[in-house]
Amino acid sequence: MKRHTGSLSGRPAAAAGSIQSQSEAIELIVVTAATLVIVAAWLLPAPLVLPSISIAALSFAGLVTLVAWRLKVSRNAYRLDAWDAAGIFALVGFGAGMLSEPQAVVQFFAGRYP
Repeated sequence: MKRHTGSLSGRPAAAAGSIQSQSEAIELIVVTAATLVIVAAWLLPAPLVLPSISIAALSFAGLVTLVAWRLKVSRNAYRLDAWDAAGIFALVGFGAGMLSEPQAVVQFFAGRYP
């Protein structure tokens, strides 16, 4: 006889709630990162957009990694999870860093950029 576990997914109710909170935390981080990228594209001069996206994406990769580690997210999942989101942020961050021109950042920190 099948035992009722408290959720529609067949998992125990506590596990289903933690998965939902994990996905909500990841969604919040992704929406925040996308908002910051859009604001950076509007406010920063064009040569500084890619370096700022690189810094932001790598920061969010670290943040999502800490969230995944703290929530003990399984690394052997068959769906997208926090570890995958951290990897995507890192990929975007390193890609933007490789495509950006370092001279614009140096001029900005030297005070010679308008």
